[in-house]
Amino acid sequence: MTNPEPSNLSDSPQWGSTTKLVVGLTFVAIIAALLVRFQALLGPLILAFMLTYLLHPVVKSLSNATPLSWRMAVNLVFIVLVIVLAFNFTGYLLPWDQLAYWASTVSTSLLGYVPYIGQELSRFIMGGAIIGQGTLRNFYAIHVAALPILMIVTLGYHFWKIRKNGGISQPESEERIQKEKRKGCSFR
Repeated sequence: MTNPEPSNLSDSPQWGSTTKLVVGLTFVAIIAALLVRFQALLGPLILAFMLTYLLHPVVKSLSNATPLSWRMAVNLVFIVLVIVLAFNFTGYLLPWDQLAYWASTVSTSLLGYVPYIGQELSRFIMGGAIIGQGTLRNFYAIHVAALPILMIVTLGYHFWKIRKNGGISQPESEERIQKEKRKGCSFR
């Protein structure tokens, strides 16, 4: 037996216009319901896809040319972010009102859960067994002495590493272009 073949394979199924309209509207309703349900995720998701698409060539060329330096830069940015968050938190506690007292209570209690050194670290930050003036003194010292020194050292290392690796932007010389072509890592 032979199978009968339709005369035109590109034709849509033999539905009436009403059926096509119902199927089309159902499809649109499903897509609209999904968009409404996940509208909070839509903006960040589109932004993430756009940034991934736009930055992929840059990241790929940088990671191929300088794998350790790129990873080190990402780690340094993360460390700087953590230092900034610590600045914000310790500065938040310095007015020493009820809000700061309870934030200190929660944060030092959370420090107690760090394995092995948590209890000692919590007692050190509190400046004793209870939260009081010793806690304020320690958070003040962290805010005005320890964190600025840590930030200066971290950013100093970062800037030194940039200078050591040749900087971010510099004039293209013929020697450098020829060297990149021989290495096979042109940034163009």
